[in-house]
Amino acid sequence: MKNRLEIYLEKMQNGGQEVINTSSSPSFMDVDEWSVQFESPISVRGRAYLTHDHLVLHLSAQTVSRIPCSICSEKVDVGVRVPEFCHAKKIGEIKGRVYNYSMLIREAILLETPTYVECDQKCFKREELNQYLCSPHAKDRAQFPFRNLKKMGFAGLVRLYEAHRLTV
Repeated sequence: MKNRLEIYLEKMQNGGQEVINTSSSPSFMDVDEWSVQFESPISVRGRAYLTHDHLVLHLSAQTVSRIPCSICSEKVDVGVRVPEFCHAKKIGEIKGRVYNYSMLIREAILLETPTYVECDQKCFKREELNQYLCSPHAKDRAQFPFRNLKKMGFAGLVRLYEAHRLTV
């Protein structure tokens, strides 16, 4: 599957528009990370048209990324969907009258890719971590180390600072 994310301006002369409905290899994503991988084709839909001096694109994209679970580090397939967005490019800045919008799609997909995921929202190793997490009813044991600062006033803060500075 080759990269077909190009628009030929010559095809859109005289007020025409180009309907975009393509699927492309994820190789243009150029992501070589353990924490995120793109192996599924990237589907792009939308339309492009010319105005007086701009090429305007209305696009949406979707793909699947593989991201490690935050709890157990097993790879999880996560759907990445970029809702419709708009981009305008001056015609004078497009060299050769061919606009390659692969970097635009790459950026949009990376921005929508989640940073953290969990296996099907319920990782089997979560139970092992619960012993280290506070329960939701632990409000009574919560510590608020700065709650008395307002009561101390400025003079109290100065004394606290001086005491700390002398011990360090």
